[in-house]
Amino acid sequence: MYAIGAFLKKTGVTIRTLRYYDEKNLLKASYVSESGRRYYKDEDIITLQKIMTLKFLGYSLEDIETFIDENDWNLHTSLLYQKEQLERKKEQIEQTIRTLDYAVKLSEDGEAVESDVFLALIQNLRMENEQKDWLKNVLPEDIVEELYDYNPEEIAEVNRKFIKITRQLKQAFQNKATDKELEGILLQFIDMVPPGLMEKVVEATRGTDIQLDEVLFPSPFTPEEDAWIDEVVKRLNLMSTEVEGSRENGEA
Repeated sequence: MYAIGAFLKKTGVTIRTLRYYDEKNLLKASYVSESGRRYYKDEDIITLQKIMTLKFLGYSLEDIETFIDENDWNLHTSLLYQKEQLERKKEQIEQTIRTLDYAVKLSEDGEAVESDVFLALIQNLRMENEQKDWLKNVLPEDIVEELYDYNPEEIAEVNRKFIKITRQLKQAFQNKATDKELEGILLQFIDMVPPGLMEKVVEATRGTDIQLDEVLFPSPFTPEEDAWIDEVVKRLNLMSTEVEGSRENGEA
């Protein structure tokens, strides 16, 4: 038998890890003396190796507790399942890294950005696939794909403009800007979508009242600001003006 010090030295684990596995009923000492000293056998080293191997493969401690005492379990099915789980985690990590790279690009100019605006942009990036699936229920698939057809540099540039225009709109709301001032800002906002594409969206949704899913499409504006912007756009008839303008430009 091995006293706890010898067992730790032989296996390379820490006393904290050993105690944790004991608490989780994964690895109990083979013998505990009357004075409370714990002793381990060679079989315990094998059990510890199993635990460490399964942990390396990404299994949870709950799964390990299930497998550890089984001599015959469906290894192939379990490994396939575990591989799928790790691939999902890998994809999530890669997406997180891409999002962080993107966030760094947005903040490169060093200007202060309202947290609500910045987090809405990141959330929109994170939910891109879910957004596209949702939009395909209300728009033709080719229009949806065109709406998202931007390379990373173009997306960063569009969102820099979005941050700037959003700040202007928030200031306009606070300062009770005139309709003339608002029209210029809102037209910049609408112009972020290419005119031909905006016309396709307007035509495809004409006569329908589409309410975007607030979870999938988070707004950088407060509910009061959103209601105000909707009222101004309708009052100034900006969407119709923008479509008519794009048609005239096309004819010219």
